[in-house]
Amino acid sequence: MNTELTKIQRFIHKQVPFRYSGNNLTFSLSQELFSSFDVDTGTRHLLRSIKKIPMFSSLESILDIGCGTGVLAVSLAKALPQASIYAVDRDVLACEFTRFNARENGVTVETVSGLDASAHQKSFPDRYDLIVSNIPAKAGRAAINRMILNALSLLSEDGVLGVVVISPLKHGLENIMDESGCEVLSIETHPRHTVALMRPTVRPEREDAFPGSYLREKHSFTHKPSRNSYYLTAVYDLPGFDTLPLYASLCSSLMPRGPHGLRHLFWNTEQGHIPLQVLLGHDRPGACTAVLADRDVLALTASRFNISSALADIHIETIYASSADSALNEQDPESLDSIWIYMNAKTDELSPQQLEAAALRLTPGGLLCFTGKSSTIAGVPKRIPGFFRGATKRHSGFRIQTFLKQRV
Repeated sequence: MNTELTKIQRFIHKQVPFRYSGNNLTFSLSQELFSSFDVDTGTRHLLRSIKKIPMFSSLESILDIGCGTGVLAVSLAKALPQASIYAVDRDVLACEFTRFNARENGVTVETVSGLDASAHQKSFPDRYDLIVSNIPAKAGRAAINRMILNALSLLSEDGVLGVVVISPLKHGLENIMDESGCEVLSIETHPRHTVALMRPTVRPEREDAFPGSYLREKHSFTHKPSRNSYYLTAVYDLPGFDTLPLYASLCSSLMPRGPHGLRHLFWNTEQGHIPLQVLLGHDRPGACTAVLADRDVLALTASRFNISSALADIHIETIYASSADSALNEQDPESLDSIWIYMNAKTDELSPQQLEAAALRLTPGGLLCFTGKSSTIAGVPKRIPGFFRGATKRHSGFRIQTFLKQRV
């Protein structure tokens, strides 16, 4: 079993056949990612439109923004064997699925985890002949505007940007194209989707700053045990933007003075509430290291921004990983004083590998904490080998459960 399959096997929901440009393909899908039942209709429309580009057969460099399971990138790689295909997604799991589906279909797609076309690595080119994106509806107008302008800024001289949006976003897409002054090559309207092909007349400047277009609003929150306040710069498409989540407030109410030690890992950081609620109670927060781990690049970027704003002296490390055990496996043995796992999805259900990884990475006497909905935390074993069962607390359908690693 190859390494990529080992990492994503538990996330695979089903496999579906797909045919494009005379090639028979098979895609593994996941309930954790967009279009988990079949290949999305909008993706099908976009692939058909792209084939109408006069230079289609001679394209040499292609970028897929928001690659998901990789249907666009892999289909184009199969149809255009001479082309170099690149893909970006803010979800680490999506990038892993894209690489896996590429390998299973006998092609190569190079991936990187990032917010949009501003995410690059050294091996990615500076210009592309074609950039494609099935734009997520939940991203918000400002973020979609940034995504399109950044994509237009990376096109080669005759390069084309092809996007598909759901029908309610059609007018917003047309406004963005008008404001950018790009040349619209075609617009196809379908019952539920709109496909647009365009190219820039003047290359726009790329936006790399954060939060930039992702900014939703700023709010003040309180760490009740210490009565310290912090401002949180909330971003679109993440929960907890205007109200302190109960699963985060449970962390500070159960441990008002924070955990012992100086190195703490947090899985599923969202806007950054849990790390802030934990570390603001610490007697020396500025001396701590917060290890932030998540699948979502936006969550890691937002939480890092918010924590560094509230605790200027704190040291922050970030880990992009598709699961908690993958993140823990990047840590040295006995290097963590506490591990905080927010369980917010079915795939966060505990596995023996996750518990083993936690046991190996915690210092003797270290704290292992699970927080989330009570129904999810009910799946946490009452007894974990090598741990003492610690305190627990419930409130309004949420629960926190702690364990202490035994000292040898």
